[in-house]
Amino acid sequence: DGGFGNALIDLSEADLTNADLSGSELTASTTGNYGASTIDFTEATLDQADMSGSTLTADSVIGLSG
Repeated sequence: DGGFGNALIDLSEADLTNADLSGSELTASTTGNYGASTIDFTEATLDQADMSGSTLTADSVIGLSG
């Protein structure tokens, strides 16, 4: 349909234990005003994950406690 609509990076329930995500860039984007973009970490396991220097770009990032 031309890429219009919601955008989702779904990491919910992912086991990212000890993952090296340092310096990573995750971007969820939509075209114009045709939807919302979300990065979802709901119930993901991030024990000892290294997210230093990471950039998360979306309308909303959910599931991370700050």
